[in-house]
Amino acid sequence: MYFCGRLWELRHRGLGPLFFDTVEMFDKEHIHKVIGEVIGESDFFLVEVHVTKGNLIQVFLDHTIGITVDDCATFSRKIEEKLNREEEDFELQVSSPGLGQPLKVIRQYHKAVGQLVNLTLKDDSIIRGTLESVKTSEPGTDPELIIRLAGTKKKPAPAVPVHIEIGQIKTAKIEIDFNKV
Repeated sequence: MYFCGRLWELRHRGLGPLFFDTVEMFDKEHIHKVIGEVIGESDFFLVEVHVTKGNLIQVFLDHTIGITVDDCATFSRKIEEKLNREEEDFELQVSSPGLGQPLKVIRQYHKAVGQLVNLTLKDDSIIRGTLESVKTSEPGTDPELIIRLAGTKKKPAPAVPVHIEIGQIKTAKIEIDFNKV
């Protein structure tokens, strides 16, 4: 009896062997809906949600002026209130995307205006410069980034900024400029 109970416990926590690993995950759409209800009309926005087989729900939120630990704790409580612990066992983590994490949503690009960014394009070329603005185009077209390229001592930056469609970007990260800190 102990063996069966232990297998159920392992399977329930997502730790069992492959043939026992049938733990159902939370529906991501349901989590998105709950987060949308909790965020409401505030200036907070959802960056990303991860849900693992063991029902670890990681929610990454941001705000135009940043997000605090207290904000994360408040949203964690509000989200947890809307999820039913009696139906599903889960672990919920709410945090900001963190420094050095790739930009995922357009609001992060707007927040990064004026900062040094490092872009890797889909053709694997790299662009490094200051994000001057984000132009949102007509519906159905990709927004465009205006970037003032960073120069070096040997090769000064061009006078004209470059325009890059977000659809051309593989990854985009904010670069920390320690000279300004």
